[in-house]
Amino acid sequence: MLRRWIENWELSIYADDLDDRQPQAFGWGLDALDDLVPGHHGRLDPRTMLVELGRQMSADGETFYDVPPVQVESFDGHHLCFISPLPSSHGETARARARLFESSRAAGRAVVVIPQWNSKKDSHVQACKILNAFGMTALRLTLPYHEQRRPSGMLRADPMVSPVIGQTLQEIRRAVLEVRQLVAWLWDRGYHRIGLLGSSLGSCIAFLACAHERRVRAMTLNHAAAYFADVVWDGLVTEHVRRSLDSHVDLPTLRQVWAPISPIHFANRMARPDLRTLVISGAYDSTFLPSHSQPLIEALRSEGANLTRVVLPCGHYTLGRPPFYLIDALLIASFLRRGLSKGG
Repeated sequence: MLRRWIENWELSIYADDLDDRQPQAFGWGLDALDDLVPGHHGRLDPRTMLVELGRQMSADGETFYDVPPVQVESFDGHHLCFISPLPSSHGETARARARLFESSRAAGRAVVVIPQWNSKKDSHVQACKILNAFGMTALRLTLPYHEQRRPSGMLRADPMVSPVIGQTLQEIRRAVLEVRQLVAWLWDRGYHRIGLLGSSLGSCIAFLACAHERRVRAMTLNHAAAYFADVVWDGLVTEHVRRSLDSHVDLPTLRQVWAPISPIHFANRMARPDLRTLVISGAYDSTFLPSHSQPLIEALRSEGANLTRVVLPCGHYTLGRPPFYLIDALLIASFLRRGLSKGG
């Protein structure tokens, strides 16, 4: 009975913006990856090139996620504006943004907060204030193509999870690099006990950033999946993306080309003695299915990661609704406070 009620609630939330979820044209998107495959025109076919790139970059994450120093444009004490580390044809997207919620009791503890796909300007603001109440500073990233970073006329942040294969690779990579730059910015301001909080798509970004950023000491993920492709292929939220992919690419190929943005390929980097990880999942999640999460959990445990797993009796959207939001917030804030303590 509970499962049926949760599933109906999930569908009602999903239907709120169903008309905006329109299929986009499929493309291989090699042009978006010019810095990684220069001079690709006229060479091998795009599918072969992207499969090979996926193999190389998932094995060499240091190259794929190599991050330049942050270039700050402005900071007024609350709002940070900096240059995105990857070029963009959209000026709004090229200007990265974050909002600082500083705590006078932080004592060197700070958390970079990465919201979900198509989050609103108030998404995770309450979470930042809760982190403040627990004695931690919070720095909330505005994801590419969200809020002020969304080009005029664009209804949704579709380029981040797109049937244009190379574009999705590059935009997830962009967000990961921006998170790493925010970690460096906090570090330079004296925050040397840094955590990450990621939700849904933000959890994928947080995981990938943490795997390549040794200054992170604690990470909490709302929803997690082993393979980026599986979530897009099977998830309720991405049905319109799947329709655009059908007849052009199959799931095994999609797993290969999106390997560099799939957490499971970097699970071996998470078994660090100074890193603690909390993964919170919904038992009735129709987007990050249990079958998506379990291989990553098993890989992390196999690698010896310091992992805490919690499964709540809710779905994907409903984790962000009362009463589950309150339970989730308490779990996360308590975990991060312990993980970022001097003895943590």
